[in-house]
Amino acid sequence: MKMNNTIASIGSACTGCSICRLVCSKNAITLKENREGFTYPVIDMSICVNCGLCLAKCPIHNKSSILNKEIQRVYAAYNRSEQDRYESSSGGIFVLLARSVIAMGGCVYGAAYADDLSVFHCKVDTEDGLKRLMKSKYIQSDVGNTYAYCKKDLENGKTVLFTGTPCQIAGLKSYLGKEYDGLLTQDFVCHGIPSSKVWRDWKMYLEKHHSEISSVDFRSKINGWFFFHISYKLCINKFIHISSREDPYFVGFNDSLYLRESCYDCRFKKDNHYSDITLGDFWEVKKMAPVMNDDKGVSILFLNTKKAIEWYERVKQNLIYMPLNYELVCVNHNMIVNSAGHRDLRDKFYEKYNGCNLQKVVANLRIKPSIKKRIKKRIIKIFKKVF
Repeated sequence: MKMNNTIASIGSACTGCSICRLVCSKNAITLKENREGFTYPVIDMSICVNCGLCLAKCPIHNKSSILNKEIQRVYAAYNRSEQDRYESSSGGIFVLLARSVIAMGGCVYGAAYADDLSVFHCKVDTEDGLKRLMKSKYIQSDVGNTYAYCKKDLENGKTVLFTGTPCQIAGLKSYLGKEYDGLLTQDFVCHGIPSSKVWRDWKMYLEKHHSEISSVDFRSKINGWFFFHISYKLCINKFIHISSREDPYFVGFNDSLYLRESCYDCRFKKDNHYSDITLGDFWEVKKMAPVMNDDKGVSILFLNTKKAIEWYERVKQNLIYMPLNYELVCVNHNMIVNSAGHRDLRDKFYEKYNGCNLQKVVANLRIKPSIKKRIKKRIIKIFKKVF
C-alpha cells in the first residue's frame, strides 16, 4: 500500500502533536520514540485503510482550517502579585488567565510533571491544581487524549483554557475543526522541543551521583529572573541549584544541540501562531521598557484575536503593563520570528553522544560568545575594577 496518503509522508517535519493518532478510527497509529528521544507516528499497515484522514488533519499538511489571525497587540506585562510572579517563570500572566477561567466554572489544560518527571497534559478545574501547570517545563509534553477531552468539555458548554506549544495548539485547532466561543488558547514563544531521552539520561546521571530527584524547577528565581537557576529537589530533602549558564542539560537545549528536527524549520513562527494569546519572557525589557525591569520577571504578551483582547480586559486590573510596537518587538526578540539555529551542531551532538557523556559533549560543542560580546564583557569587568 502506498503511504503518500498517510501521515508517514510528513517525515521529519512532524512535530509530535499526536492528532494523527487521535483521529484514526482504526487505531492504526501509535507514537513511538526513536533513538534520539522523539516520538513519531508508526502505522500498522495491516489495519490502515489508507483513508488519508491522518494526513488531512495534520497541521503541517493543512493550515487553512486552523489559521485564525485577526489582531496583533503586544504588551510588556507582569502580575501585580509578588507571590504569583515569583512562582512563575516570567511575569505570572498565565495564572491570572487560568484563575479567571476557573472562576467561571471552566477548566484549564496544560503540561504537568508525572512522578518520573516526564511531562504530560492534564486537566485542572480548581485553583489549587494550577500549581501543577505553572512554570516552564523543558521537556515535550504528551498530550494523550486531551484534545478529545477538551472537545467534550466545549460541547458540554464549559469554558476551557488550553495551553501548549504552538504546534500543540495547531493540533488542537485542527482536531476541533471549528471555532468554539468557550475556548481560549495560549501558546508561548518557543525555542524548540528537547529530547526526552537526553532529559532521562541527565536525570539518571544526577540521581546516580546524588539521590533520587523528586521535583525540578527549570526556572528558579532564587538569584533573580535574568540569572535563573535550575533547582533539583532530592528525595532526601536537599536541593541542587545549578545556574542556567552551567547546567549541561539547559545549556545544550539553549544551544539547540538536541531539539526535534522540525524545530529547525518551525512552521509556527511570527504570524503563524494559531493561539489567541502568546506569552514569553521579555528578555529585552532592559532595552525596550527599562522602567519595568526589576529582575523579578516580565512577560511579553501577544493578543492575537478579539477573544484575547476580551480576556485581557478582564484581568488587566491585576497587571502592570506597557504597550509595545509589534514589529519592533519582532526585530529584537529573535525566537518570535526565527527557528532554532545550529542544525549542524545537532548532527555533531548525536554523533558523539552515548547516553552518559552529556557534560563532555555539551562542553565541546558549546556556542562561544562572539568576539564583540567577549570584548564588551572584558571592558565592563575592567571598568568595574577601576571604579
